[in-house]
Amino acid sequence: MLIFSTLLAACSGSTGPGGSNGGRGPGIGSNFNFIMSETDEIGNPVATDVSLSQSVTGNNLTLGGKSGVVSQSSSSGDVQYWSYETNGDVGLYNVVTEDGIPVHSFWVELPFVSQTVKDYAWDSIWQGTNHMDTVEFSYHITYIGEGSITVGGKAFPTHRAQSVLHLHSNATLYQLADVVQTIDYSPDLKQFAQHIENQTTTDDFFGTRSDIYTTTMVGYTLK
Repeated sequence: MLIFSTLLAACSGSTGPGGSNGGRGPGIGSNFNFIMSETDEIGNPVATDVSLSQSVTGNNLTLGGKSGVVSQSSSSGDVQYWSYETNGDVGLYNVVTEDGIPVHSFWVELPFVSQTVKDYAWDSIWQGTNHMDTVEFSYHITYIGEGSITVGGKAFPTHRAQSVLHLHSNATLYQLADVVQTIDYSPDLKQFAQHIENQTTTDDFFGTRSDIYTTTMVGYTLK
């Protein structure tokens, strides 16, 4: 079975040396609290809202050819890695797995400062257990403007980008997926403040369905 990681749900991986407060990200031990809601395509709730937290575990790591990488662990068990690019943009590390085995990892850039267009594409043939999968996917990422978010009664300006993921696979799950993500990043908090994901998938079990996931910061503790 193919598992693809959308931009703010990167799978865990190995980190290099480092992890001191000398990095450019939030201090180690900083904590950010979020509420995640899930609705269908017309806005009806699909599940009960979920409380999540992200804790910064490193901010000067080396991973995938980049240094100064920030790592943070989620209460859901995910680990996220991101970095500051020299032009001020933010890089995010993605991992694609097949039957639990990483088959591809890559960095993508969110053009919050450069305001350029970023395109990424990848395809592969993967021999799984008793089956063979072909996978093709592409990311199209654009800067779409400035925004703001209020956390704890205080308003923070945000940079906003949009990512469009298209995936096609002959795997049983996620045969076809289109995921549109709107991502707000707060330069003051050095953190992703809001993430809206509109996901449309087609597979053998459920047919075609659409779900919208909204994750919004509601509290923080900076170190």
